Amino acid sequence: MSELLDSNEAIIWSGKPKKQAYFLPALGGFPFALFFSVFLYIMLSTSTPSGMDEMFLPIFISCWIVGLIVVPPIWKLTIYSKVNYLITNQRLIIKSGLNNVWFTKLENIKEIVSKKGITDKICGTGKIYPITPEYPYAPKRYTYSRFSRSGGLYNTKKIYNLISKKYDQVTQYELYTKSLTQPYLEGLEKPDIIENLLKDITFRNTTK
Repeated sequence: MSELLDSNEAIIWSGKPKKQAYFLPALGGFPFALFFSVFLYIMLSTSTPSGMDEMFLPIFISCWIVGLIVVPPIWKLTIYSKVNYLITNQRLIIKSGLNNVWFTKLENIKEIVSKKGITDKICGTGKIYPITPEYPYAPKRYTYSRFSRSGGLYNTKKIYNLISKKYDQVTQYELYTKSLTQPYLEGLEKPDIIENLLKDITFRNTTK
């Protein structure tokens, strides 16, 4: 991460997600894999596929089962070593993937929101969301329906802007894409301490 820093930039805090909190969501496919396994067992116990056409569905389901169990943990393992968070005297830097780096100057952060999901409650961790002009809404996973009679993905809805303190008219598609790309620090141990540190550095700098 040092290669991302400017010459006059100093690291104040650096960290990574807690392993248990980062990998636990990757096990979310196990219930679906169990369901497909039971379905496959019932299918094979009631009939014995013989021809290629009859074998296709069992093979397809088996691939799904293996994919749900194996692929997510392997992907998370590959990504985890690359995930890093930095708070410097100038910026917040979030490296969340192999080549995915997001950063913003501290002066652009207008508010900081923390959340604890089910995984965080299990692992004793938390998430921190920087609220910036590019991402001014409360963190939430929004969905949209492209088949809505009232405009589909271009249907607008009122969303509270945490920076302007007013409601914005935003299309469902724009809101959905923002929710997917909203940067955050996840799986943080002692999130309250890190949140207070970021607030102190951010708002102390912006009030100078």
